Amino acid sequence: MKLINKTLNGQLSFCPLQACFFLEFGNMFLTFTSDELQRFYGYVTAIDAEYYLDLNKESFNRRKLLIRVSPTNQIMFGLYPNEFLELKELLSGKKKFQSLQTAPLNVKLNKIIIQN
Repeated sequence: MKLINKTLNGQLSFCPLQACFFLEFGNMFLTFTSDELQRFYGYVTAIDAEYYLDLNKESFNRRKLLIRVSPTNQIMFGLYPNEFLELKELLSGKKKFQSLQTAPLNVKLNKIIIQN
């Protein structure tokens, strides 16, 4: 396995045995052939983030940038603007990503009580 690029929240690697690329980003994990990766990179870089942020500003979902990842357009990943920029950087293969302000994080910790 060869590491192509790595960012704060993801990595892009290549497996010569399977001749495929693995994209891990946040909680998504995608596998691509070389052609599929090139098409996905072209798709992502062609997205006008400002346009979609404005278009989706009244939508219910918190992440306003939606990336379609299935041929039927039924599977989408929602991204914050900083996540979108990081994904573009990860796909570019350039190892110069700088951490941006993180997206809001809502975490609830469950308290576990063990009784003997």
